[in-house]
Amino acid sequence: MVFNNGLRKRYRMGVLIALGVLAINQGYIQYSLLQKNEDARHINIAGRQRMLSQKINLLFYQADVGEVGREEISKAYEEWLQSHEELMYGNEESGLGPVGPEEVLLSMDSLQKRIHFIARQLSHLEMGIPVEPAVIAENQSAFLVQMNRLVEMLQVDADRKLRRIQMVEFALFLISVVIILLEVLFVFSPSVHFINALRNRFSEENAKLKVLMETLDNGALMVTSNFELANFNDSARHILQALDSNQTVALGVDLRQYLTPSLQNTMMRGFSAAMAGETTKSEVQLTLNDKDEWYLISCYPIRESQQRPVGVGISLVNIHSHKMSLQLCRRQNTWFRDRALRVSMEIRRPLASLRMVLHVFQSLKSPDECLQVVEELRSPCKKLVEISEDLQKDYDVLIEEGGPSNSLMSMKEA
Repeated sequence: MVFNNGLRKRYRMGVLIALGVLAINQGYIQYSLLQKNEDARHINIAGRQRMLSQKINLLFYQADVGEVGREEISKAYEEWLQSHEELMYGNEESGLGPVGPEEVLLSMDSLQKRIHFIARQLSHLEMGIPVEPAVIAENQSAFLVQMNRLVEMLQVDADRKLRRIQMVEFALFLISVVIILLEVLFVFSPSVHFINALRNRFSEENAKLKVLMETLDNGALMVTSNFELANFNDSARHILQALDSNQTVALGVDLRQYLTPSLQNTMMRGFSAAMAGETTKSEVQLTLNDKDEWYLISCYPIRESQQRPVGVGISLVNIHSHKMSLQLCRRQNTWFRDRALRVSMEIRRPLASLRMVLHVFQSLKSPDECLQVVEELRSPCKKLVEISEDLQKDYDVLIEEGGPSNSLMSMKEA
């Protein structure tokens, strides 16, 4: 079963769309976070402007009574002016942009006259011209009122951006849900059905293979390209368990853990040859349950659909049992040959005697002569009976040692 090309294309398209939606969501979230951070910095600077305006007002009162000098007022003024310019024009070094709404910029621009007024008052101090604290307080109060309104405008703009972000995020959420549902219906659900069908087919094939392996009288193993057990039947499990009774035979385990050094070398040579596409056979002597037996080990390649070796099949045939079967067949054949010779050689002579006596019996006329001829027949008949009894005894011995073949059964019935 080959993975459907159309299904593969849909799967790739679904993955790409999902990644695209995730990228858009992430990009918009990052952009929104940057906007929220910039708005928070604008509001923070605007709030500090209110504090600095009141600080400058206090310093002018303290300078009027001689508690502070012009330098401290100038320092506070420079900080106040720099913050105002950051709000209007931004700051490239800190990555801060100017305030966005046009009405806020116009309000900021209208506040510059309040700042310039303080700059003129500082010039008066430097030239020794008296400065009225009440005038300063009036200017800073007007600045404070207008700055409060500006902060509120910044807060309203930030809230509007937040609502817009929420709406866009909700729309992206709906789009993501729709795309996920479409992918589930047209991509993932068909893929799941395909995989389930493939898994069921593999299960059926594996069950057939297992039944086939269990029907084999000989040991049968399958190993992967890493020499790990992929399948085995009960006969093979008994053999491996007899080689090393301390370990349990299990799938996925390296086969070399169960093998003796000499058997390991033999199987590794066969494994290497099988992975190269060849079939090998070797005879080895194994000690199983304190009994030495000879086994024929065959290694053959297991190929995939493209005829590339992906594993190795190993067959373990008990040569002793096989040779006993062959020996029994040879003994049966020898028995037939010997008995055929005996029938041919030993029965021929009594039969010839019987025929000759019968020929003589036909030419006799008196009863005494006939009785004499009958006495002559007793010896060859007795000989025939003895030969028949010997044949029956030999046949019974053959049955006890290995069982008769079909031909022997037929002969006995006859």
